[in-house]
Amino acid sequence: ITSLQVTATSTTAQAFAYFCWDNSTDGAGGDNIATITVITWINVGANRNLILDVFNGTSVIGTITVTAGTAAGPQTFTVTPPTSDVLLTFRARKTTAGGTNPNIFGIQVEMSS
Repeated sequence: ITSLQVTATSTTAQAFAYFCWDNSTDGAGGDNIATITVITWINVGANRNLILDVFNGTSVIGTITVTAGTAAGPQTFTVTPPTSDVLLTFRARKTTAGGTNPNIFGIQVEMSS
């Protein structure tokens, strides 16, 4: 999955990208994916943390918090593979109102069994 630049302007999680999980193809009925890794390029600015998560419609199945002042660059986190068909939603928010809005410059999803 790739996306254009996303700017986290709110302290409420905002959806910006989606990934369809077909359990018969990706999960136990298919490739039996055991690990989902999300790699993203993030610039958090000087004074606001960024929280990026993957939501399965019911709960967060993977998340990363990038602390303000972290050098811009790649960040990696692991997502728990779903066990049924689901639309995965990538969401972003900053931790505090005001200040510099953190930016996400791309998402890469890697799956392995």
